[in-house]
Amino acid sequence: MIKVSVIIPVYNSENYLDDCLISVLNQSLREIEIIVINDGSTDNSLNIIKRYANSDSRIIIIEQNNYGGGIARNKGILLAQGEYIGFVDADDWVDNNYYERLYYTVKQNKADLARALQLRYFPDGVTETDYNEIIKNRFQNNELLKKNDHSMSALTALYKRDLIIKNKIFFDVTRSSHDKLFTVKAMYFAEKILPVVDTFYHHRDNVPGQLTTFDSNRLKNATCADKNVIKFINSVNYNNINDYITTFERLLYETRMYFNFAVSEQTISKNDMKTFFSGMVYIYKHCKYKNMLFQGVDEPFFFVLKKKSFNHYYSFCTSHNIMTLRIFFGKARRKILHMLLGKNLYTNYELISHQEKLTNELINRINNIENQLSEQNRFIGEQRELIDRLLQYATSNTKGYD
Repeated sequence: MIKVSVIIPVYNSENYLDDCLISVLNQSLREIEIIVINDGSTDNSLNIIKRYANSDSRIIIIEQNNYGGGIARNKGILLAQGEYIGFVDADDWVDNNYYERLYYTVKQNKADLARALQLRYFPDGVTETDYNEIIKNRFQNNELLKKNDHSMSALTALYKRDLIIKNKIFFDVTRSSHDKLFTVKAMYFAEKILPVVDTFYHHRDNVPGQLTTFDSNRLKNATCADKNVIKFINSVNYNNINDYITTFERLLYETRMYFNFAVSEQTISKNDMKTFFSGMVYIYKHCKYKNMLFQGVDEPFFFVLKKKSFNHYYSFCTSHNIMTLRIFFGKARRKILHMLLGKNLYTNYELISHQEKLTNELINRINNIENQLSEQNRFIGEQRELIDRLLQYATSNTKGYD
């Protein structure tokens, strides 16, 4: 019996594919099938896949034109025979006990879904994701994960195949951002979601040959995916309104980060940014509970969306780009974590726990620098100034506003 189907879409990943396939083939859980979809690669990826398939019959090769990762994953889902399904990107890898830990966790507890920890590898170092803290806290408190305890990525999880097929949970066919709708649907329909803390998914960021690159097309795909997500969450009934609100805020937050990142990169035209901003306005406009959204420092942002003030928001972001500062401190944190534990030691959860105090002390030093710079205070002050300017603008130019 096949316990887990591992689906791996591949596009021009020859430099990283060995690491990926070896990590999956060496899983301590042996009853797996590995469905590898070659998404029209033009490098040596297909030959690498065939080499491993010749020595291990668990590998199933599917070839298609370059339709994108979403269509590739959907094809893998339809072919999967395992009780549970997992996804790995071709430039990533997993711990040797990854699927064994996830499988027996969901199987023994009769769960629909389990989420593991993730490490992200940048050219300048390694970092844990924010969602790791959610997973750790739920585990330490012996709690299930909530329906809104998710990232917008389908990686780092194991899904019951029946859950996916029964509820028709598939990826968007866009070339990027296709994870969003899949993840939101899976978390919504899952009755029992478990946290797993003693194994890691390892994700490479910003490497050549990834399925997507950051450009205007990626912004267009993100807008399309966001509209599909808002359409879905508005079509179903969350038992807890907070689950809807948190899911919406997470969607809008990621969209906002896309906008800020595009500003910091300065590679996207202003017209394309304006189109993307219109998509942000659309998302905000269709929120069912706008009056219940978190306010605080986000209030000026909601005000901008309500008034559709692209020029003001774009000007503010280009002249007060907080993203740059956050990227700087993010790099500093990654370097510290990388020096402390090293790439190979990250797979040992007990060691990470043992080193937590020392790690936190060093990270606190960085936080103290941030506090000395008074980033938040300055940011709030600048946002208040923005409100005043926008109010003045709205007062003198009320025509055409909602």
